[in-house]
Amino acid sequence: MSKDKPDLYTIEPALINKYTDDELQVFTREIESGASPSRALHAFIAHVGANSLDSSIIFSLLRMSYPEIDLSSITGLIHDSGYPFGNPDDLDDDGFDELVRQAYENPSEW
Repeated sequence: MSKDKPDLYTIEPALINKYTDDELQVFTREIESGASPSRALHAFIAHVGANSLDSSIIFSLLRMSYPEIDLSSITGLIHDSGYPFGNPDDLDDDGFDELVRQAYENPSEW
């Protein structure tokens, strides 16, 4: 791409480190109290006042609470759906919870 034109395809990824430890612990505390991943995510979103959330943050939160989770099989589905702000017909809370359960219980073989 020419240096004269702006790169319209550059996307700045949202980084998990923009949140404080206390903010991040909202998600973890919800999980530890027995909440589903979707409920914990909604609690985090409400706590930080987010009206959008980069999927990389969702993956980081999941890794914090489930260190042994294999996200390789679900990253594309979550990212492409725009969950939790996307169309619920693409992925709703129950679908998200099921994806997390499957990724946790059935890691990919490669």
